[in-house]
Amino acid sequence: MMAFCVLDYFFFIKLFSFLGGWLVVFSGWYFCLPTPTPYHLSIYLFTLVGCLASVGRCNKRIGVFFFFFFFFFLFFFFFFLFFLFFLFFLFFLFFLFFLFFLFFLFFLFFLFFLFFFFFLIFFLFLFLFCISLLPFGLA
Repeated sequence: MMAFCVLDYFFFIKLFSFLGGWLVVFSGWYFCLPTPTPYHLSIYLFTLVGCLASVGRCNKRIGVFFFFFFFFFLFFFFFFLFFLFFLFFLFFLFFLFFLFFLFFLFFLFFLFFLFFFFFLIFFLFLFLFCISLLPFGLA
C-alpha cells in the first residue's frame, strides 16, 4: 500500500513536471519575463512534490492535504497563467487592429494629399495656361 502511494505520487511528479514546464512556455512568460526554463521548473516541481510525498509517508492525512492543496494551487496558478495569456492575446489583437487602423488612416491621408496636390498642380497649370492665352484673346 505504501509503495502504491509513493508510485502514485511519482506519477503526479512526472505529470506536473512535464505539464508545468511546457505550460509556462506556452503561456508566454518564457519569452517575456525572466522565468526559469521548463527543465528548472520541472526540478522545482519534482522537489516540492517529492517533499510532499515524504511528508505523506510520515503522516498520510498531512500528505493528502498537502497533495490536494498543491494540486489546486497548480490548477489555479495555471488557470491564472492562461488567463494572463488570454489577456495578452487580446491585447495583441487590439494592438494589431490599432496598427491596421493607423495604417489605414495614413493611407487615407496619403491618398487625400496625393489627389489634393495633383488637382492643385493641375488647376495651377490650367490657370497659368488660361492666363498665357489672355494676350491672344483666346481665353
